[in-house]
Amino acid sequence: MSSCVQCNDGSISDTPGRTGCTECPIGKFMAENRSACTNCPAGSFSNVSGSVSCALCELGSISSSGASVCTRCTAGQSSSDRVSCNLCSAGLYSTGLGASACTQCAAGYRSTAALGSVSCTRCGKGSYSAADGSSCPTCLAGTYANNTGMTACLDCPAGYIAAAAARPVCTACSMGRFSNASRTSCDQCPAGRFSSIPSSVCT
Repeated sequence: MSSCVQCNDGSISDTPGRTGCTECPIGKFMAENRSACTNCPAGSFSNVSGSVSCALCELGSISSSGASVCTRCTAGQSSSDRVSCNLCSAGLYSTGLGASACTQCAAGYRSTAALGSVSCTRCGKGSYSAADGSSCPTCLAGTYANNTGMTACLDCPAGYIAAAAARPVCTACSMGRFSNASRTSCDQCPAGRFSSIPSSVCT
């Protein structure tokens, strides 16, 4: 033979004087000069021998360098870079395998854990969640939430109060008393005035 023969695609000859070429194993691909097999970069894979390139992992799946397969992120995690699975932050969740992004909890709900939530739960009575879904703050005194999953607390109506925070209902002022402006206490009507029904004023 008067000349050397180039190795086939996906095969290499890594030392001078070789009489044959060697296929690159799975997890590797052929370098441009056909003299070495290179590990697939993190975030990609090769599951057949003799590869000339590596395939990207799907979003929501990851791999390390030299991988032959990609691994899907578990519930409560996501990956958009194909390299690492990250726990869902507070207020976010993912329910299945291979999420490329975590989902925001709906208003009135909060994530079930500070990190890595797989679901959201309704805010209880006396609390609410407006938007971010990371927690359910309690209603302030003078306000209430009478259902689960509330997105805001309601002001107590005239003649009713919530003397403390986290109240699911307001309490009616008794006769002879009226609710103050902040709806946090029932004050006694002054001399010469009265109230016979729950009211914010005495007559």
